[in-house]
Amino acid sequence: MRIESPRRYTGDLVNLGQGLISRDIFTAPDIYDDELERVFARSWLFVGHESQVPNNEDYILSRTGEESVIFNRDRNGKLHVFLNNCRHRGMRVCRYDKGNSRKFMCPFHAWTYSDQGELIAVPKLDTGYHNELDRSKWGLIEARVYSYRGYVFACWDAETPDFETYLGDLRFYFDDYCELPDGSYGEWEAFGGILKWQMPCNWKFGAENFAGDFYHNPSHASVDQVILSPRRRDQTAGRLEAEYRRHAPGSYLPRAVVQG
Repeated sequence: MRIESPRRYTGDLVNLGQGLISRDIFTAPDIYDDELERVFARSWLFVGHESQVPNNEDYILSRTGEESVIFNRDRNGKLHVFLNNCRHRGMRVCRYDKGNSRKFMCPFHAWTYSDQGELIAVPKLDTGYHNELDRSKWGLIEARVYSYRGYVFACWDAETPDFETYLGDLRFYFDDYCELPDGSYGEWEAFGGILKWQMPCNWKFGAENFAGDFYHNPSHASVDQVILSPRRRDQTAGRLEAEYRRHAPGSYLPRAVVQG
């Protein structure tokens, strides 16, 4: 059996000077595996919006990387993000896309957890574990959670900086995204239920298309006309352009070309 050696990153995948990126970043399995460990496991990841769990004990299922997570609001109104895995044998403890519950019971051996992540019930605790199992040490694995303007993010790495420090200068763009047409910041609401798509591609295909929306205005013209007035759109474009120039004097909105 041939053991693949780890990829060594030498700067050839992304050439900022020429504005070129290699196709490998979209297709190479070893790069994707590295991203799961070195990017997704250490970053603040979007998991949902507060309006998706408006009531105490509401929950939805979300994802961080390839992991299923429970995003919920507990009985006291606190937001949590739990790894959707039983601490006993790793079975998913929640199989519904959304709901309202004070507890989550594993369907395999019925270990049961509260909406605050505590292990509250174990069958045969006396005969099977001789009452020696410390339930306080076997609750659901919980991520760090931060809500910014109602958008909820989770992070698994304790050494990653707090969310607002992590966001840095990108806070300007996040605030611009959340700003209403009249310039205010009201309450947003997610609606439409649970929608899912499966596409046989690397996650960066979606990220690239969303990041390119400013450049692809012609294909989104009808949406812009519904959401933003021409005056508002022009103001937003001018402000974004000015901000880009502040960060990189003499430059315009950056684009990259995929090279073969």
